[in-house]
Amino acid sequence: MKNKKMICRFFTIADYKDEEEFLMQQHSKGWKLIKMIPPCFYTFEKCQPENYVYQLDFPDLKQSDKKSYLKLFEDCGWEYLGECINWIYFRKLDDHNVESFIFSDTQSKTDMIDRVLKRRMLPLGIILLCCIIPQLFRIFENDDQGILGYIMSALFIVLFIFYVYLLLHCGLKLKQLKEEIENESY
Repeated sequence: MKNKKMICRFFTIADYKDEEEFLMQQHSKGWKLIKMIPPCFYTFEKCQPENYVYQLDFPDLKQSDKKSYLKLFEDCGWEYLGECINWIYFRKLDDHNVESFIFSDTQSKTDMIDRVLKRRMLPLGIILLCCIIPQLFRIFENDDQGILGYIMSALFIVLFIFYVYLLLHCGLKLKQLKEEIENESY
C-alpha cells in the first residue's frame, strides 16, 4: 500500500481559499500535506482521516522576524508546514469550540489581499505593459518575418492572452474576496 502520493493541482494567487479547501478535503480523506513543489505539485502522506483546518498566509516578513512570526503561530496551536512562493502553510486540528482561522479581524484579512495585489499582481501588470505589449507592436510592424518570426508572433500573442486572462481572473477574484470580507464585518 502506498503511504505517499503526489497530486498536480494548479491554483492562482487569487485561489488561496480554494487551495485551503482542497488541502482540508485531502486531510479528511486520510492524506496530510507534507510538501509543496512550485508551481502545482503537492505531496501527501497517508494518515488518519481527521478534520484539520489549513490556512495560508502571505506575510511581509524580514528574515530576522520569521522566527518570532512562526513562534506566534506555534503558540496558538498552528503547525508550520512550509513555504511555497512566499505563501506560508499552516494546519491545525479543527476544534469547533475555538476559532480556527489565522486571521480573526477584517483588517488583517484585507491587508493580506493588499499584499498579494502589490507583490504579485503589480509585477504581472508591469511585465505585460513593459515586455509583452511592446513586443506585440514590433511584431505587427514587421511584415517580412519568416517562419521564426511567425512562431515568435504566435508565442507573444499566446503570452498576451495568458497575461490578460491571469490579470483579469486574479484581479477580479481578489477584489471580490476583499468585498466579501468587508461585508462580513457589517
